[in-house]
Amino acid sequence: PVVEVYEAGGVKTTYVKMTPEKAKTVVEKHLKGGNVIEEYTISNKALFTGFQHRSKVEFLRFFIV
Repeated sequence: PVVEVYEAGGVKTTYVKMTPEKAKTVVEKHLKGGNVIEEYTISNKALFTGFQHRSKVEFLRFFIV
């Protein structure tokens, strides 16, 4: 599951591979405390180890078809 947090000014943080426990942490630390939890974000490449990567053409074809 994915959670997106939008802040004033249009800043968006995308959290991935969310669990109920992680959601509680995001509420406490990010929404209430104002601190992004980098290890849960889409920019954290460690979360994506083991995923198969597709080429851009393959990715676009998947969504167009």
